[in-house]
Amino acid sequence: MRVLTAGGVLPPWRLPLILLVVGVALAWSYGPMPGLLAALLVTVVLLLTVHRLVCLAWFRGLGLRDRQRLLTVCLTVHPAVLAGAALAMNGTGPLATPLVMALIGAGATGVHLITGRPVPVVRGRAYPGRPPDRTPATPVGSLDRARRLLATAGPGAALPALRHAIADPAVDAALALTVADQLVQAQSARAEQSGDDTGYHEAIGVLDDLVQRHQRLPGGRSRLHSHRAQYLMYQAARLVGRGGPATPRTARRLHQLYTATEAELRAAVRAAPAGSRVWARECSALGMLLCQGAHQGEPDRSDEGITLIRRAVDVLPPGPSQQRTLLELATALALRVQLRDDPDDSREIRRIVARVAGPGSPLEAQAAALLADLGR
Repeated sequence: MRVLTAGGVLPPWRLPLILLVVGVALAWSYGPMPGLLAALLVTVVLLLTVHRLVCLAWFRGLGLRDRQRLLTVCLTVHPAVLAGAALAMNGTGPLATPLVMALIGAGATGVHLITGRPVPVVRGRAYPGRPPDRTPATPVGSLDRARRLLATAGPGAALPALRHAIADPAVDAALALTVADQLVQAQSARAEQSGDDTGYHEAIGVLDDLVQRHQRLPGGRSRLHSHRAQYLMYQAARLVGRGGPATPRTARRLHQLYTATEAELRAAVRAAPAGSRVWARECSALGMLLCQGAHQGEPDRSDEGITLIRRAVDVLPPGPSQQRTLLELATALALRVQLRDDPDDSREIRRIVARVAGPGSPLEAQAAALLADLGR
């Protein structure tokens, strides 16, 4: 059933309604029983197509409205085309076939409008649906309650409170974004400890809902794409951490995760103000991903990755953030050394380490490990 409902995007009750629309039209030409069987086949092919669509990385990178429009077109045009082809094969006249296709398309559109809009999707999994009907009287109070629950009872208790709060159009969107960001980070830490990512992807769903409700919220979209990328990297790390022999299926899955992560990070870079700290952070994250890709069977794009990290270093003012990014640059150079063994890269790594990792520096241990790996 999950496959036939496109991984949770389509409500189960949409199946019989689409079946009814197509079946009535086909029964006109085939008769009741053959029309029913043909309608069942058309519906199954339709939903399998939609299931494949929502699992594609580029589809998950679209905004909520674009996903809704694309699914609406698919749910409207696809059954009409398939049914029209069936009618044409059965010998229905050249004038009657387009008319029936138009009727099926109109009926499918009605089904789509009646049964509600699809919910946003991450990695083929459905976010929670529309927020509950219960909305607190004061959005500020509910946000305060969500923050208190996050600090005292944990992210599991804070998640529904925050979901209620952002349902109110008058909510302080900037404050809600801060709370949602903290919630996602808390759920990420919990997923790392427990191995259960249910609360993690639900928290990203709440953040997605907030960003879709407030399209012009500063920093919202960049933060959303950044958290999605981190969630994908978490799944990749968990897949690798399971051990066992490497299989073609595992390799394909890792490639899908890598591609989707890259798409999310590029979207985060585009959404961030150019030259800002957020932009630098996302550029550095994307650069590290590209440098690591060649060690995971992906094409070698370490040159592009290192260029991105250098840009991040250039826009950051002197301080801890720049030092951490410089050490990331040294790490990226070390990854390239493993591929090409360039003496210039090795010398630059040592210069960076001497600059950022003096005695007492919080980066000293990490820098020492980097130099140890370089000396092997």
